[in-house]
Amino acid sequence: LEIKEPAYYQAQVLDCDKDKRNVLIRYVGESESVFVDASRVRAVSAVNKEHFEPVVGDRVEVEFADDDCPRSWWEGKIIKAKNDVYVVQFADGTEDIVEKEKIRPSSGHTPCKFFKENIPLPLDKRDVLKSFNYEHQLTQIAKHVSIFE
Repeated sequence: LEIKEPAYYQAQVLDCDKDKRNVLIRYVGESESVFVDASRVRAVSAVNKEHFEPVVGDRVEVEFADDDCPRSWWEGKIIKAKNDVYVVQFADGTEDIVEKEKIRPSSGHTPCKFFKENIPLPLDKRDVLKSFNYEHQLTQIAKHVSIFE
């Protein structure tokens, strides 16, 4: 999932409140968890960048990452293009020269819907599940199942 900050940062959802208005998240690379408004959470873009041929006027997201900051995606618009190099203008009016591999199509912002349900656990299964790594298993399941409809 990605959280709108004004840029998009990858995060993992850990929980949500009973009204599903706030979700507990942990940003990738961070150890602390924080609650954020659920309307700021979207599914990670599943766009295949290999077939994306940006042109002037396209709304895009530009990847920024360095040793001091986690990877983020900033929304902008292509205003110039030459070969695989683009000039992107961002919402604040700044411009940057960006190579194609740092650009993906803008997927907009459609907030995720969250569901929380308690499932009764049979008494004979409780001991087995005490050592179960839920976080790892749910991450693996989410990679293979579309839970965002």
